[in-house]
Amino acid sequence: MSVAVGDCIPFVLSEKMDFTKISAKAKASNASPPAVMVKALAQALEISGKNKKLSASRTDMIVGFESVDIGVAIEVDGELRVAAVRDCANKSTEDIASDIKKFAELGNKLPLADQDLSSVCYVVSTMGKQATDVVIPVLPKGTTGIFGIGRTDEAGVSVFSASLCHASLTGLEGALLVRTYKDCLHEAEPK
Repeated sequence: MSVAVGDCIPFVLSEKMDFTKISAKAKASNASPPAVMVKALAQALEISGKNKKLSASRTDMIVGFESVDIGVAIEVDGELRVAAVRDCANKSTEDIASDIKKFAELGNKLPLADQDLSSVCYVVSTMGKQATDVVIPVLPKGTTGIFGIGRTDEAGVSVFSASLCHASLTGLEGALLVRTYKDCLHEAEPK
């Protein structure tokens, strides 16, 4: 990966999360843990008001998106693709899980429209059981942040890491978003 003039400089924040709560939510919603993570991130973005990103020219901040669209990293034949789950705040966790499953099943036939990140500010990435203790994801071009999850330890705890665009968020804004995301992941059930 190369860095060009105008690329953002990311900063990384991490927080320990109780993954057993996320797994329990997934089972209760007949969904997958990544779907719970996407739904909780949509909630956190609505609460924090941080669903924003720099314009393509990197001269203006885009705010006031019509919906909270969140990208999910999907491996397709050894390549990484990011598909956009649309309107996450107004979908159930089960609906989000269905979208993610559909993207994975489409594989290399995933339409370009599903990979259009023009309205996506944040991405969720998970390596599942293959993850290392801590995962520090690479910020996709044109987004504000990406959240990755490390392996769950014996106590059921995982480290969530966020790579965030420093031109879009201050450190304090990023910390507030990460803590709000943790609160949303740990609450009883996403709304």
